[in-house]
Amino acid sequence: MSKQRKNDERALKVMIAPALVLLLGALVPFMRGVWTSLTNSKLYSSQSNSFIWFENYRAMFANSIFLQGLRVLIIFVVSVLIIQFILGITIAHLLNTKTQFTKISRSILVIPLLIPPVVASLLWKTLMWPTDGVLNWMLSLVNLGPYQWLTSPTTALFSTMIIDTWIYLPFVTIILLSGLQSVSQDQIEAAKLDGANSWQIFKYVSLPWLVPYIFLAGLFRGADAIKTFDVIYSTTRGGPIDSTRVLHIQAYEEGFRWANAGSAMAIVLFLWFVVYAFSNTVIRFSKLRDNRGLVS
Repeated sequence: MSKQRKNDERALKVMIAPALVLLLGALVPFMRGVWTSLTNSKLYSSQSNSFIWFENYRAMFANSIFLQGLRVLIIFVVSVLIIQFILGITIAHLLNTKTQFTKISRSILVIPLLIPPVVASLLWKTLMWPTDGVLNWMLSLVNLGPYQWLTSPTTALFSTMIIDTWIYLPFVTIILLSGLQSVSQDQIEAAKLDGANSWQIFKYVSLPWLVPYIFLAGLFRGADAIKTFDVIYSTTRGGPIDSTRVLHIQAYEEGFRWANAGSAMAIVLFLWFVVYAFSNTVIRFSKLRDNRGLVS
């Protein structure tokens, strides 16, 4: 038994070692970032850095540009989540049938996920070109437009939402579709026997079953939308007139354009805290719902 216990301990240490390496690989850069955010570090300067404690955070919250970026980020995140979940549930419900058309549609659905976000964003930027873009040409056929899309402060943020939705809507739809396909067919048949129509079956049978999948998709998409950078930077670079200048764009410019490493890291850590708080809230609500379901 003693020899077996020693072998088990050795095996446990061997299995734990990679996890400790990954943990250190994540903690060391994170703690370095925390330290940098408390200094007046310059990216391209060899001078010694002064420890200024929370001055970067105080200046950040006192900066109207930062507050504007936070407002833009909140509007972007809330809007894309609402749009993508409404469209995702609708498309998933339409694809939740076994026909030849739905099989082909499911294959086409994943195409945007196979294209890198930067490439997809540049493609949409070409389509949305205000003078000779294909999108304005198509709208002109029905006497609409032309629209400025990415070049106007009033439409630029909405245009980036369209691009983000085109790229990530398949992800949401696939998760919700898998949830719909796991709905008990016995419950659906029982609801039909009770005289329920299609809307009532979806509302009282399918939708409650979808809630865990909605939490899962919301967790990933919400955290990813808060960290959005590639879609916006490759299309508008935060413009025009800061209408799409979310916090990751600000952090990038602070660090690489103005070389303010301390200020940039303060913004990044604030975003980390927002993502952590959002993820923790979603997980808590999910667990609370599961506990209530078990009690009931």
